[in-house]
Amino acid sequence: MTTTPIQKEVIRETVFQTLLSLGIDVSQPEGVVNFQQDMHYLRSTRLREKSVQNKTLLDAVGVVVSAIGAAIILGALSFVQGN
Repeated sequence: MTTTPIQKEVIRETVFQTLLSLGIDVSQPEGVVNFQQDMHYLRSTRLREKSVQNKTLLDAVGVVVSAIGAAIILGALSFVQGN
C-alpha cells in the first residue's frame, strides 16, 4: 500500500502533535536529545534501584543464616560443656 503526500503529512502532523502533547518537542534537536537523556536516566535509576533491592535481600539472608549458624554453634558448645 502506498501513501499519498497528503497522508504522509497527516501522519507526520499527528505524530508531532502526539509527541508534543507528551512533552517531547521534536521540532528542535535539543528536545529529542533531552528526551533521550531523560530515558537513559530513568533506565539507569531503575536498574540501580533493582540492584539495591537484590543486595538488600542477599544481606538479609546472610544475617539470618549467620544467626542460625551462631545459634547452632552456641548450642553445640553448651552441650559439650554440659551446661
